[in-house]
Formats: sequence, structure tokens, C-alpha cells
Amino acid sequence: MDFALVKERLSSAGIDYWLTVSSEGKDPNSEAILGRKVSGPNFILFSKSERTPLVLIGKMEEGGLSGKDFRKKIVEKRDEAKSILSSEIPEGSVVALNFSDNSSCDHLTKSQFDFLKKSLPKRRFVSSENLQELRAIRSKKELKDHRKAIAITGQALESFGGKFAGLSEREIALSLKKNFLELGGEEAFETIVASGPNSANPHHVPTGRIVKTEEPLLIDFGAKVNQSCADITRTIWVGKNPSKSFVAVYSAVRFAQEESIKKVSAGEKGSEINGYSVELLKKNFPDRAILHSLGHSLGFLVHEVGPGLYSREKRKLLENQIVTVEPGLYFPGKFGVRLEDDILVKTKGNENLSKKIRKELY
Repeated sequence: MDFALVKERLSSAGIDYWLTVSSEGKDPNSEAILGRKVSGPNFILFSKSERTPLVLIGKMEEGGLSGKDFRKKIVEKRDEAKSILSSEIPEGSVVALNFSDNSSCDHLTKSQFDFLKKSLPKRRFVSSENLQELRAIRSKKELKDHRKAIAITGQALESFGGKFAGLSEREIALSLKKNFLELGGEEAFETIVASGPNSANPHHVPTGRIVKTEEPLLIDFGAKVNQSCADITRTIWVGKNPSKSFVAVYSAVRFAQEESIKKVSAGEKGSEINGYSVELLKKNFPDRAILHSLGHSLGFLVHEVGPGLYSREKRKLLENQIVTVEPGLYFPGKFGVRLEDDILVKTKGNENLSKKIRKELY
């Protein structure tokens, strides 16, 4: 996370402090700020007047934090944290906490909130949603990790050599996870492998169903490297003779994706790009075949904070954020097609980070 941007946004929003509270590594903001996952409890305090944040952390975790990046204080008990925070944050201060109407960045528990209210009376608490949004802006190092995660994702798929027939959905999912680990990453989310009619379910859970020849296979998967996720979907035809209906749907989805990617650029509204994609798909297929929005922000989390490509998205895309572009058409009892790529948003235009992962029909 860019600490200078945090300070800038604190000042512009009229907020004095941003305080994160994390236990067992459950708040991704902690991981984003510290540069690694911290399993133990920690408090992180940003001030609009300090260059570096103050970190309250236990002895077991303290050694992994760089002294130049943080002001550190060791605390072993909550009462110690209470005393330090009370002295650091004057009465009357405006303090941003990690709660929001947006469920993707609501990480403060009720017990944590009650503790802070009791520890810091006469302070005004506000939502940190606009601060958390800074997670969506990827640094050079994070972009390097994204590229590696995407490369690993593509290599994991290529390891099958296109030979999926005879394997179960579950076997394919487990093999991909194993490949991620062997290639230096880990699984970013539970892999979706959906064959035949199962591909009509966007969130299908892999089963023991055996993949057959001459049927579609949808794989939604992604590796994670350090703090950066990949999220890719490919739908292929297992065999050499795809049905005419599959080719028609696949061609429409691919065209909608390619044309929608052209619209992705900093300052553009996600809702408008989503609407454009929907209109392209509706030219030849009914509304009921379109089951989800065009895409979402991607970063430390697979569904990251930050502007997405949703019908109700009011925000504009940010420079150096990554969004997925994943149009799909689904026909229950028959099949579904989804294609998904990870797109880096630039000042003018974009870069398709996953364009090298093959998209052939078979």
C-alpha cells in the first residue's frame, strides 16, 4: 500500500487517523499494509501528520517487520494497546475504522468495535471505505507478483496438454491446485471445474463427474503469489467436433469480451462497460442467459475493493487497478460459456495480463 496516498486521502477527507484491528490475519488491510500476513493480533494506526504508521504487535510477529517502514511497539495485552491508542489519538479526533456498507471491506467485528468505543471515548468514528479502496491500486512489486501468478495459472492449465477426457471434475481441480504449489504459488480461491451441463452453473462445485469427449468444460481458476491473485476462466470443447450451438455461444461471448476490454481505461465507469457487454450479448441471446455482471476488482482478494464492472457501479476505474472481464451465457440443462481475463487499467487504455493463456475452442 502506498503510505503517501493514505496520508493524502486522510487529509482530503478530513480524517485524522485510520485504525485497523486484526486478529488471526482476518483483515486483508493488515496484510496489505504490513506486506505480509500476520497471524497474531495487531493494531495499525495511520496519522495524517506522521510519515509512517504505528504498529502495535506481539513479540512473535514483530521480527518480520521492517523498522524503516513502521513505528513499532510491542504489546502483549489489550490494556497495553488501550493505553497506547488513547495517548496517540487525542480526544475530538476523527478516526476511520474498517466498517462499511460495502460488505467486501467490512472487517471490524462487534467485539472489536465495542473495545474501541470503550478505549477511545470522545472520538468520532467514521467508515474507512475510501481508504480501503487504495488496496485496489497495485504497486510495481504487486504487479510483478500478479504477472507471476497469472503465468503459473497458465502453466498449470497447459500441463494437461488438452487431455481432460476421462478425468473427474474433482481430479482436475486437485491437479491444478497441486500444480500451483509446485510452480511456486498457491490456490487463490476454490477452483471451479464444470463439465457438460454443469457448466451452466456459474458457481459449480467440482464433483466426481467424469469429463466426456465432445462436450464443453469450464474451468475458473487462479494462482496466488505473495499477496497477488490471478482469476482466469476458460471454456473449451473437449474433442474436435463442437456443436453449432456451442460455437455460436462461444463466439458471442468471446466477441463481447474482446470489445468490452477495449473500453477499459482509467476514468471510465464500470457500469457503462457492463451495460455495453450486456447489449452485445442480448443481440442474439435472451436476458435470462446472462446471470452475472461483467467483472470485479482483483488484488489482495479475488473480489477486491475498488470499482468493478457492475450495473450499479457509480465509481470510475482507477489507474493501476486490475479488473476481471468475464462475460458469460448460461443455458440450464445444456451448457454455459464464460471467458475471463485479468486487465490492468492504465491512464489511457489497458493491458491484458492473461492474453497468453490459450482461448482456442479445443
